[in-house]
Amino acid sequence: AYNYGANPYALVFGGIQHNEVLGDTYEIRYTFNQAFAPQTVTWELIDTEDLVIPEPRYAHSLVYDEARDVFVLFGGFNADHEPLNDLWEYSVGGHVWTEVTVFQDEQRPMPRGGASMVYFGGTQFRNDGVWNSHNKIVLFGGTDGDVHFNDTWVFDPNHVSDIGLLPSPGPRWRLASPNGEYSGGPSPRAFSSLVYGHNAELNPFDGYIFENPVN
Repeated sequence: AYNYGANPYALVFGGIQHNEVLGDTYEIRYTFNQAFAPQTVTWELIDTEDLVIPEPRYAHSLVYDEARDVFVLFGGFNADHEPLNDLWEYSVGGHVWTEVTVFQDEQRPMPRGGASMVYFGGTQFRNDGVWNSHNKIVLFGGTDGDVHFNDTWVFDPNHVSDIGLLPSPGPRWRLASPNGEYSGGPSPRAFSSLVYGHNAELNPFDGYIFENPVN
């Protein structure tokens, strides 16, 4: 996952090497010349020996939340190749992993790996001024090793209930589009690509447009 701000850096966690499932954390720093071409890349292995961290895994999803300056990790497969649906946040400033365990309700994506996940944040502008401001994460598809999914989920780290029935604000997963034939989205798949274009929509790699799932 990559932070593309004024001082760009990236984060790498875990993965698989041959038959070994990894659980190490690397921060990657860049320097650029005046033409914004990379000059140096520095890898730093973070010492997490005495810290609480995610269990080793591969095929997980990891994105950078610009508004809160944290990296967000979801799911993957553990060393026993079992699918996961836990959620973690990483603070670069403190080199600390924190698991998100308290949510506003019981909605969660099914355990899976290979899900596409993207940060959907910032302020969108139209000709008549500011149109929308949001800070959410969108997750699509993936597989539990047997079933491929095509559901779409939205994670809101600071959801405010419109009707006052949920404790506010607080973290919440919301199912935006169901799995299966009633999905209305792309066909089931894993390890696909999903990007967000500012002032645009969310676009999986095959050209399907998922319009403003967080409104």
